[in-house]
This record gives sequence, structure tokens and C-alpha cells, in this order.
Amino acid sequence: MEFEEACRHRIVSGSSNWNEKIVSSNEPMRYYERHRHILRKDARPPVEVMVIFVDQHRKQYGVEPICEQIRIASSSYYEHKARERNSDRLPERIKRDMKLELDIQRVWQDNFQVYGARKVWRQLLREGIDVARCTIERLMKKLEIQGARHGRKCWTTVADDSLYRPTDKVNRQFTATRPNQLWVADITFVATWTGFVYVAFITVFLPDTLSAGGSAGHCTPI
Repeated sequence: MEFEEACRHRIVSGSSNWNEKIVSSNEPMRYYERHRHILRKDARPPVEVMVIFVDQHRKQYGVEPICEQIRIASSSYYEHKARERNSDRLPERIKRDMKLELDIQRVWQDNFQVYGARKVWRQLLREGIDVARCTIERLMKKLEIQGARHGRKCWTTVADDSLYRPTDKVNRQFTATRPNQLWVADITFVATWTGFVYVAFITVFLPDTLSAGGSAGHCTPI
């Protein structure tokens, strides 16, 4: 939804900033905070997503005007559509990935769906298929398949995107000019033989004048 709003904004106003509509809209700021690492200035979505948007609105605006505003070459759009009709025009890397996906699924199915990336990779090497392990991991992640794991699966944290998340109130500046000015808390978990144990940490930052020789402040765990 945010991408479509940004595209419509660019088509109507001719703006050059992808983030302008998203940040200035009525959507909660937590969306921007959560996607700030990918919503860099002038960054754009994947070509596949942009092609879908052009398909949805080409009757209303036309292909070339949309491509001009969302900064994708119309030739790239037409080439992408041609590849959908004729698989022979696909790049060699994509063709090889498609063949490897079939081999990965075959090995995974033949071994009772318990092989992980390492064992699938070794089996393919035994069959004479030269492929990197990282490629197997990438394609298995794409196929949403994985090997069997020992022990029960434990969900330690279930995030709720609808809830407000506190922002960084110190802007990553972990310094202090007086005692009890800055405390930092964190929580993590430790696996034990009987289950998970949650551990909380509280760190107080002391000014340089109270520390032995720190340069940006002295932190002491409590």
C-alpha cells in the first residue's frame, strides 16, 4: 500500500523522493522507523514490484508516463514482460537457479524432508552438480524449506507490529555528565537443559571524572 501511494504521488506531483509520500502520510511513524534501513533517499523497490504496479495502472496512465515518474526504463518493463512469455530470454543465472531449485526439492523430498542446506549441498556435489553452499542456502530460503532440527521449537519473542515501539531517546550517544543521568536496560535469553532463562541487564553510565580513564564515559553493569 505504501509503495502504491508513493508511486501515485510521484505521477501526480513529479516528486523525486520515494520517501516523501510515505513519511508525510498518515501512516504511523513506526513504519518508517522499521523500514528506514531500506527506505534510503532515492532508493526504489525491486523491478518486479514496479512492473506489477505498471500493469495495474497502465490503462489509466500509460506505460511510458508511469515508467518516467517511477524511474524505470520502459525497455526494462517490456523486457521483463517478454521474459514472462518466453523463458529462453531469462538470464543464465535465473535459468540455473530454476534448475537447481528442482534438484534441491528432489534431494530434500528423497531424504524424507530432513536434509538441511549442508547435506543437500554435499549430495549435489556427489551427483556431480558443482554449486556453492551459499547458493543452496539462498534457494532453500526462497523455497521456504529447511532441514529437521533437534529438540522442540521454542518461540522466545513474538513481535506485534501494531504496537508502538519506543524510539532511541539518546540518538546512540551513550555518554553521561553526571551520575544517574543515563541508564540502559536490555533483556536476552540463555538456553539451559531445562529450557530458556530470561536475563535482564541494567547498565549505568558514569561521567569521565568518576572513571579511571575513559574517553567517552564509563559504564558499570548493575
